[in-house]
Amino acid sequence: MQRVKFRIPSKTFLLGEYLALAGGPALLLAHGPHFECEFNESQQDLPFHPDSPAGIWMDIHDEIYKNTAISFKDPHGESGGFGASTAQFIAAYLYVLAQQKMLRAGVDLNDMQKWAVLEDYRNLFEDEEI
Repeated sequence: MQRVKFRIPSKTFLLGEYLALAGGPALLLAHGPHFECEFNESQQDLPFHPDSPAGIWMDIHDEIYKNTAISFKDPHGESGGFGASTAQFIAAYLYVLAQQKMLRAGVDLNDMQKWAVLEDYRNLFEDEEI
């Protein structure tokens, strides 16, 4: 495995943050600075909380992450509110696609809906009530 690195924009809710929590629509702004997530071949503890979307996703795909070291850089200094959890999930999701050879260099994140990323994300929490 070679080194894989993703840059994911920060996000800010303009309208509908609490509505989105209930499955409704929201207006978001994707902007810089970007989160960076790098995957390397190495044995190491995974940096994401096991109950986070990325942690749950990685547990489901544990075979892919077995010998993977992950470095996650938060440009906001872990202050929260800019989508770090979402960025972690997107990076973990894209890494699985890359390992499954479904991802080509120069991926356009606008095309992610073709991979049903939202459905996969929601399925992580299908048994939970909001």
